[in-house]
Amino acid sequence: MTPRWLCGAVVMLGLVAGPAAAAAGPTAAVSRTAESAERVPVARAAGRSEATPAAPISATLATVPGSAPLVAVPGSAALASVPVSAALAAVPRSAPLVAVPVSATLAAVPVSATLAAVPVSAGLAAVPVSAGLAAVARAASQAVVPETVREPESGVTFPLALTPPGSATPHWLMGTGIRQRTIFRVKIYAFGLYVDADAARAALADFAGVTAEALGRDQRFTRRLLDLDFGMALRLVMTRTVSGGDVAEAFDDALRPRMPRAGAGADDAAAALARLRGHLGVEEIRRDAEIVFSCGPAGRLAMTVDGAERPPFESRALCSALFDVYLGEDPIERDGKRNILAGFAGLLQSLARR
Repeated sequence: MTPRWLCGAVVMLGLVAGPAAAAAGPTAAVSRTAESAERVPVARAAGRSEATPAAPISATLATVPGSAPLVAVPGSAALASVPVSAALAAVPRSAPLVAVPVSATLAAVPVSATLAAVPVSAGLAAVPVSAGLAAVARAASQAVVPETVREPESGVTFPLALTPPGSATPHWLMGTGIRQRTIFRVKIYAFGLYVDADAARAALADFAGVTAEALGRDQRFTRRLLDLDFGMALRLVMTRTVSGGDVAEAFDDALRPRMPRAGAGADDAAAALARLRGHLGVEEIRRDAEIVFSCGPAGRLAMTVDGAERPPFESRALCSALFDVYLGEDPIERDGKRNILAGFAGLLQSLARR
């Protein structure tokens, strides 16, 4: 069967060449085919058994507005026999929009692959922004959340999420700092403070919307932190190799004056500090080794030293004194405390927006 577009083309040639050329030889047969093609099976599509005559092709294009092929047959033969179009009739609206709602990426991955993996919220409120987390802030503008943050002074990396010893709940990084000693500012270790984000939001809801600077001046906030109503963890990464005895002595010196303020009696303080010294009493703690302390609301101290887990023990006063070293009114590193407070301010911003 001769294609209809060829028929139309032959008829148009006949109009240009004149009646004599249209009636001569094989062209006459093609012309008859074109005449029969003018009857389009439109009626069948409408439920009738007879073919409906198509509009005759005009002798001149001047009488045909638009274009000859589309106007000569109302709606065009193809559109009259196939509602809308072959593709659109088979798939309502369009294949991409019907088969995949919204878009393949957004339908398969809510919000974004990275943010969907971040608990608490799908937005960046779950990852607090602080001076120590500048990398997170920069990545947020690109809708990409990194897995680690680099402490700038030491270059030590800290994961954004950490499940500390003694806990099954991932804790989130609030900020980082660097511990330096002597007038030469020798770097000893980098540290990062982590919290159980959901529990911290609940315990600190009264401070939602308060700036980091204001939190640093508010002693009520410091006391609330040291009440340990939510899980907190401290990760230390050594920047030089140090003997275990030196590390134990340094912690003993920092914690001993803070134990009475945390409510510990002399005997309880001595017993808790002795346990801690025993846990740190290794020959040496190598560079890049980590020490992780973890305390929860029950006041149970769990820790690992260079990956080796130590037996946990109960001492709420020791837990409170330990975090007082970094978050109290007289922290051993003020820049580190400011970074951490900025992290708490970011954590609580989501509550202020509700």
